[in-house]
Amino acid sequence: MLDAADFGRNPHGAEYGEFGRCQVRFGKAKKGSPPKRRGVLTVFGWTPDVLDEWFTEVRPLLGTDGNPAAWPSERGLRIGCRRINSRFITYRKVLGLDDGLATPGSPRTPNTAAPA
Repeated sequence: MLDAADFGRNPHGAEYGEFGRCQVRFGKAKKGSPPKRRGVLTVFGWTPDVLDEWFTEVRPLLGTDGNPAAWPSERGLRIGCRRINSRFITYRKVLGLDDGLATPGSPRTPNTAAPA
């Protein structure tokens, strides 16, 4: 659920430029509470380069005019969580990784979804 506008500077991490902070608007909340907003700071030196390449070179090729999504879909506004999870499961199986490995925010039970 991230938008391109959710990324910004961290005044205490100027070396990360425009990708020093990510504002998560729909973070995990306590049971019965609305989603919790939080800022996540960049900690890996390679992150700004990867995000800059995505936002300046790759994302524009997807025809994102008027689409705020950081990771848009060719079929809609943004890639859905189910699609991300199903692809992750496929890659995990191909790479021979442990079934307990899951995407952040997904259920911690082994997934057996069919590859997409």
